[in-house]
Amino acid sequence: MALGQPTPLRNERTEEEDARSWGAMTTPVLTLALQVLEDRVLLWVVTLGAGAIWFYTVFHPDVLRIGAASLYSLTVFLPMLWRRRG
Repeated sequence: MALGQPTPLRNERTEEEDARSWGAMTTPVLTLALQVLEDRVLLWVVTLGAGAIWFYTVFHPDVLRIGAASLYSLTVFLPMLWRRRG
């Protein structure tokens, strides 16, 4: 060993090895996420969200709450139903 160089204490990974291991891990993780958030599950989540928003709006009516619940229904819930019909 040359003078002035530290003794290697561990085998450090290079940036190329880090990138390769990250790429190998992202594909199964993304595939699993897509399987979990399948269309049916996503539709159920959106439906439960719309139900909760409207439930709260019915018991605490306010113009802004009614507007927000309507906006949610028009921009999230109805497009999901439209997408699911075909």
